[in-house]
Amino acid sequence: MKKSDVYSDSFRLEVLSAYFDTQESLYSLSSKTGVSRSTLWRWIHTFETSNPEMVACMKKKDSPQNDQSNEIAALKRENARLQQELKHEQLRSHAYDTMIDIAEEMFNIPIRKKSGTKQ
Repeated sequence: MKKSDVYSDSFRLEVLSAYFDTQESLYSLSSKTGVSRSTLWRWIHTFETSNPEMVACMKKKDSPQNDQSNEIAALKRENARLQQELKHEQLRSHAYDTMIDIAEEMFNIPIRKKSGTKQ
């Protein structure tokens, strides 16, 4: 029996799909399946050279790293939007304060409340 006959093709494909789909480390995959890491590396290298299009499609799937980068990008966009809103509201507040100051000067009426309490 040849050494390559020890593992069936379906088992190899199952292990390779688990590696590419879950982005699991070789060490943990090796301990789960009982296949040595060097054998896994050889299988991966052979699979990548014989099926480059399939590997590219598998790597493009949403991985945890890709999810994190998408989440970070979304948070950055949200942060930029909120900073823009804050800037707009600060300008609006300043405009209202200026309007009140001008009205107090023009009409000689105190519009703002006094800071002290009545006794």
